[in-house]
Amino acid sequence: MHAARTAGAHVTWIRAIYDEPHLSDSYRARIRRNRHGDLLCIEGTWGADFYEHVRPAAGEPVIAKHHYSAFHDTGLTDHLKARGIRTVAVTGVATNVCVESTLRDAFFDGFHVVVPRDCVGADDPDLHHASLRTVDSYFGYVTDADTLIALMGNARKETAPTGI
Repeated sequence: MHAARTAGAHVTWIRAIYDEPHLSDSYRARIRRNRHGDLLCIEGTWGADFYEHVRPAAGEPVIAKHHYSAFHDTGLTDHLKARGIRTVAVTGVATNVCVESTLRDAFFDGFHVVVPRDCVGADDPDLHHASLRTVDSYFGYVTDADTLIALMGNARKETAPTGI
């Protein structure tokens, strides 16, 4: 996150809140079938909190999502477009579920999509790699964090005042 902030990127945080009142009937049925009724990412629990070393800085927006996609019914598209954002770099877990749902919706909403392969993950390596292949083939660009950081730094230099 430090590199994105240093490069002047607009950082928006997405927080998963899957409390029962927010869930669709189909989502509730899926959870009961696959997770024995256990709900994840419940408000006020560790599952809905940010990882201890990856947290929003003061002033960075946090948007709650109640579905796999960060764009579904959250206002994220309007939030980004109002700021002139045209490209999104999507990071997080799980590559084959929330990350892929989010980046597909980003693509459908007209954003260019970049996924740093070393900033996403899943508990099933086969599904993780399949999602990255799908993204690279149809929805965006897959790269690594170092390349993305270098590109962000170059973009900042190209748009920064020259001091002349």
